[in-house]
Parts: sequence; structure tokens; C-alpha cells
Amino acid sequence: MAMIVILMSGDAEDLSFDAQALATVAELGITSLALLRDDDTLALVADGWAFDAAKSQQVIDGLMRAASRPVRTLHSVGHVVLEGPRARI
Repeated sequence: MAMIVILMSGDAEDLSFDAQALATVAELGITSLALLRDDDTLALVADGWAFDAAKSQQVIDGLMRAASRPVRTLHSVGHVVLEGPRARI
């Protein structure tokens, strides 16, 4: 599963995605979006089994330009799956 995190300043009140933007995200193979925040930073976490973050960067950049604020993108460098009471790595 690929994952990407997009960081930006500000709050979520003025951030929105229309139906066309969400359809574009789904076409990239993204199946889950999560919005996280603290007092200064907003983070959009996108992941999906068929998502290829490297090939999708241009589209993601275009979608985020609609937010009208500078963004930083973090790419996944590792993934660990934990099972049951004892984790296996």
C-alpha cells in the first residue's frame, strides 16, 4: 500500500474538494483520505492499494494548488504490519 502525506499551514475550514477532485483522487488508486491537524499545521493523508505516489505527484500537486497555500509532501519510506498480541517485523 502506498501512502502520501501533504502538509500545509492553516486550518481546514477553507479546504474543500469538489466531486470532480474526489473522482480524480479515486482514479489515482487512493481509497482513503484522512485529515489531521494541530494548532499550526494541516495534514492530508492519502493511501490506497493501487496508488502509485511517484507517478501521481503531478496530479496531487494540481489538486493541492486549489488550497491556495504552500504545501510539503512526505512520501512513505517504510511500512510495518502488526499482527496479534506479538508484533512480527
